[in-house]
Amino acid sequence: MEPERGPLSPRLREMAFGETTGSSKVLGWIQNTEGAEAPPPSPLPSSPPPPPRQTISFSMPKRQQPGKNNRKNKPEAGDASRPAPRDAPAHVPEIVPKDVDETVPEVPDEVSRMVPGPVPDNIITAAAYAYGPSRKYQAWKTNAEYLKPDVYETVKKYCEWAPDSQDPAWTRKPEYPSSKEVMDDYNWKAERAGEENSEPSGSSRSKPAAMVPLEPNHRTGGYDSQEHYLRVQYELLREDSTRPLREAVVRVREEPFKQEREYGNSIGVYENVRIVSMMFTNRGITSRVQFSLSRLGMKVPWLQSRRLLTGSIVALTPMNDMFREKCVVAAVAARPLQGLTQSVPEIDLMFARPDEMEIDPAVPWVMVEDRKGYYEADRTTLMALQKMHSEPFPLQQYLVKLKPDIDPPKYLPLSPRLDLTTIFQATDPANPFEHIGLTEKTFCNVDFRATWNESWPHGDLDRSQLSALKHMLTKEVAMIQGPPGTGKTYVSVLAIQTLLQNRDPENDAPIVVACQTNHALDQFLRFIDEFEPRFVRLGSRSQDENIRNRMIRELKKDVPMDRRANDIFRTAKNRMQAISDSVNIQLAALKLGGVVDPNIFNRLGLISKAQLDSLEHSPHAVTGTKNAECSGPIVDWVGDHLVSVPRGIEPDQEFFEWEEAEEESEEIEELEAERIVEADFWERLHGDVVTLADNFTGRQTVRMTDEEISHCLREPDLWKIQPKFRGPIFSYLQRKMKQILLQKFREYAIEYTRCMQDRKFGLWLKDSVVLQNSRIIGVTLTGLSKYRGLIAGMKPKIILVEEAAEALEPLLVPACFPTVEHLILVGDHKQLRPRCHSNALEGRPFFFNMSLFERLVINKVSHSTLRTQRRMTPEISRLLRAIYKDTSIKDHSCVKDRESVPGMGGVNTWFMSHTWLESKDSNMSTYNLREAKMVAGFYEYLCLNGVDHSQISILTFYNGQRKKILQELRCRPNLKDMNFIVSTIDSYQGEENEIILLSLVRSNDNLNIGFLAGKNRICVAISRARRGFYMFGDADFLTSANATWREIIKMLEEGTGLKKKDAARRIEDFLPIMCEKHRNEVEVSDERAWDDLGGGCGQSCGEVRECGHNCRQHCHPYPHDRLPCPEKGCNRKLNCGHKCAAKFCNDPCFCDCKKPQGDFGTRTSKRRRSPRKKEGSPKKQKFHQCDRPSALARTSQLDGASEEGWIQHRHTQLAAKVPAENGRRMVPRDIVISKKKLRNGHTETLSKRIYEPAEDMTLLKEPEYNLLDLDGPKTTYHSEEPRSANPESNAIFVSSLRCEIRFGSPEFS
Repeated sequence: MEPERGPLSPRLREMAFGETTGSSKVLGWIQNTEGAEAPPPSPLPSSPPPPPRQTISFSMPKRQQPGKNNRKNKPEAGDASRPAPRDAPAHVPEIVPKDVDETVPEVPDEVSRMVPGPVPDNIITAAAYAYGPSRKYQAWKTNAEYLKPDVYETVKKYCEWAPDSQDPAWTRKPEYPSSKEVMDDYNWKAERAGEENSEPSGSSRSKPAAMVPLEPNHRTGGYDSQEHYLRVQYELLREDSTRPLREAVVRVREEPFKQEREYGNSIGVYENVRIVSMMFTNRGITSRVQFSLSRLGMKVPWLQSRRLLTGSIVALTPMNDMFREKCVVAAVAARPLQGLTQSVPEIDLMFARPDEMEIDPAVPWVMVEDRKGYYEADRTTLMALQKMHSEPFPLQQYLVKLKPDIDPPKYLPLSPRLDLTTIFQATDPANPFEHIGLTEKTFCNVDFRATWNESWPHGDLDRSQLSALKHMLTKEVAMIQGPPGTGKTYVSVLAIQTLLQNRDPENDAPIVVACQTNHALDQFLRFIDEFEPRFVRLGSRSQDENIRNRMIRELKKDVPMDRRANDIFRTAKNRMQAISDSVNIQLAALKLGGVVDPNIFNRLGLISKAQLDSLEHSPHAVTGTKNAECSGPIVDWVGDHLVSVPRGIEPDQEFFEWEEAEEESEEIEELEAERIVEADFWERLHGDVVTLADNFTGRQTVRMTDEEISHCLREPDLWKIQPKFRGPIFSYLQRKMKQILLQKFREYAIEYTRCMQDRKFGLWLKDSVVLQNSRIIGVTLTGLSKYRGLIAGMKPKIILVEEAAEALEPLLVPACFPTVEHLILVGDHKQLRPRCHSNALEGRPFFFNMSLFERLVINKVSHSTLRTQRRMTPEISRLLRAIYKDTSIKDHSCVKDRESVPGMGGVNTWFMSHTWLESKDSNMSTYNLREAKMVAGFYEYLCLNGVDHSQISILTFYNGQRKKILQELRCRPNLKDMNFIVSTIDSYQGEENEIILLSLVRSNDNLNIGFLAGKNRICVAISRARRGFYMFGDADFLTSANATWREIIKMLEEGTGLKKKDAARRIEDFLPIMCEKHRNEVEVSDERAWDDLGGGCGQSCGEVRECGHNCRQHCHPYPHDRLPCPEKGCNRKLNCGHKCAAKFCNDPCFCDCKKPQGDFGTRTSKRRRSPRKKEGSPKKQKFHQCDRPSALARTSQLDGASEEGWIQHRHTQLAAKVPAENGRRMVPRDIVISKKKLRNGHTETLSKRIYEPAEDMTLLKEPEYNLLDLDGPKTTYHSEEPRSANPESNAIFVSSLRCEIRFGSPEFS
């Protein structure tokens, strides 16, 4: 066992880790050690000598060689006493002795420019290894090599790849867009001029030199070569990912002082951006910045906002430049909610290039983002395309040259016999195959070239699925088109199971499964887990617990570590730590607190030795200072002209208006997770933090140029400079110091980036130990590019991509690893198309939103189609004929006998047509408020009729309408605390539910239907429901504007595709509902009608309750035991033999004989006596601590709603004792509930009568109550009286169960 490492001493800790806040202590220690030769190091503790370890070296600046001086010039005159440099030890010990702090006072090389003489050589190495890995980490250390040799070489080659000078220009483009690329304004100016931004690449329009002429995606026909194909895909993707930010920058540059809302709804502008700290993380050096929201003028709900999402790119420019000359590109590295919600919001930025990093905390910047773009998702794909240029490109005869006939995979002819027992299963377990003259061995050894007999037993597979399976197993590029509900995922899982059965576990590489989203990937892997537990999930976000246990970060805990991987990873990590420590020392002058030590100015060559001595030893120096915050030579010299500088920025003025929420918090988290693809916990942002602050600066009492200041600094005695000039001179020295430190810091940042690549190489090698023993690798398409080098090391042969028609073509191209022999693409190009960041690249002439799947199908490349759907009832599936005209989709027998939707009288499909006009919200998204109210009311009606809320999904084409529907649902008391499924069409691809409510929104005078015109979106919208599908929109408007909607509406009008008995009209200007109790049909044509129905038909219930009284409520679909009975008298017979003496049916049962009563279910309870009244006290009735159960608690299981039941009972009592005024009966209109906290901790609740004359002498109906149902949705009971204009005023809610209720005063009864 290795001995424990000795702790670093305070002195070595100062030098190695920069723990002091200022540089004076560091430099003071340097001066104290001058002239004293260091004694030899103490001997190491007795232990076996550690293995020799390579000394860490840096490429910047050159390190001191043993026996040589770091400086080219000779030591200065005062340095003759400095000892000769000590040679660096040949071996850096694994363990630093405890007494190294006093015996070896070494200094990092990074301070060498500050020290006029040689510096010991091994301080960085000693500091790096002093705080090495923990003991738990060292326990994994082993000399074994678990990696296969080819894995190591493949991963190494991928990580070390760099473009050659002779490679095409597009392969040498930087990882992030350059400043020149972002500030190019050609595209935006063309659009502002009203020109078509869709000209082919051969257009004669003049373009700036930096503008790359884009070649469109080839919709028909192939490409000339591999390089031609990769270049087109790369340039289209790069333009799509950078164009939104470029347009935003140009708009801000031309009109720099507008408020944010004046630029449009997608541009974010943040000013007064200041750098306040830096963090050295495993993903790079990040800068923490503070910024102002004054341009926005509103509060931001960051948890629900798309602003500054992790992975998006921003452009920064100095506030005095505004993109005229300078532009710096950065990526949002993290958006911690704690930092964003404080008075001054903060985020973490990562500058695109190390040589563009900034450290000056005094420079104010302006930051601009475009919230439509998201660069991080495309960055790794762009890099993968560049690296593919120098790799073999398998299958290019199909993807590039569009060969129509597809050959079998290359590995298949070598072993042509397949085991197909998972496909061909016996239908009769007792007599498996004899009835067809076959044996079980027949399907264990099937030649792939043979014809599959349809008479073979294939379980529940239909003919199209059987044909698709053969296509997937025998074609090296297999494309399976699956219309909605045809079982694409089921067939894909069965194909994977068959491929695994025929896989050689010793020699074959794992199969790679890729999906578009994390949700789809987890869903697919759950099916895989049923028959193959040895799979690995790459990435970091999964909602499934079983899938999380198979993530690579979890599996690595139980796998021994490879020696080479461990050494590479630890070495790179230690080098990164050493650089972090060195920068911490280097930037000591900018740390929070204190004034710059004049020794730093001297070490950097800004002042001479004589000037330094004049500051430190001059008789003009004072012993005290007026500034209580600091002291020192600079403070004495600058005097009253020294000004304190606060760190960061001042908070904005208080904003009272909130910006509208854009997404749900879960959707924001999922959006970031889809595109960041964190590898594991150790890639999250954490590391050493270096704070940055000027602390103090000089007051600009006079205006001086740099030449004038330089002239003043020729004076050897700085005290002879006039005091009024000292403030500007000190500011000048500060500025020059930061310029020198910035140059040095950028050198360190470049080296840190190199170390990060080495660490990534070591991390991938460690992950490879896990992957090489797996059988399935699951990853998203974004992760496929990010981890391409890691996956390439496994040499995969088989790749399966789910929902391939929904992904941009460049995202799928990286799946063509050099070793791939079998590519399976599953999708449906007639459903949702891929989405571009820039609308200009969609459609003609670029066709960038055309997927690889669709392009191959259009060019007649062989594919197979599934034709039997098992999701929708025939009443719904018939609508797909408007989309799949050339494909005959059949209904499976399992969809023909499904239950009807409760409360709809057998109407499972309906189009409710209206003429309500649309509107626009602040984000220019379309919404229709009346339609949103109608949909929300129908949702509530279905829930009251027994439909579980999880079985209902509301879909719409617009995010603005989605937010309006959510608002309407949340303000309905009966739906409180429910989780609603309300989604846009684009976010619901691949999902389904029992009942779908579709809000179409559009209705205007311009025949503009926007997103509703897309056939792909229409296909998704009409194919998500299993047994109930209800549409709301303007049918006449859609019929006039779009041919596809015209055909769908015609089917609904004529009953096309249904049997004669069911061929009824399914479209009107109302929605038909049917009461299950009375079988009354009600036509709902106005959104306000839902408030009067309460889940029924509006007729009086009339049924006899369990207590024997008739129910006087309106028709309700829920049982009577959920309603308190308001009638007088209780007919129950108690155990004592007497009739219940309660005055009202809802009162607790009791008897005047005071004998204990038996159990009468939840109705019976022991009455608690009221306390005796004192003489002269006002008449009042008092109940203590609600030990007396309420009527609602007795008549139902809603024990948590006792107080609400009592309030309703009290309301009924008041209604029975109404006064008269002028001969007319007075009707109680409301009860105002007021609550007061008592000293004993209880709550006092008071009810007040409010009366108005009744309109007639009819019997008083019960007012409306909203009762909390803990076991289900809330139930609303209605009266025939007019409702209040405010729905919330009709609801009575009491939150506290334990309360004290008092009645009896003249004002309150």
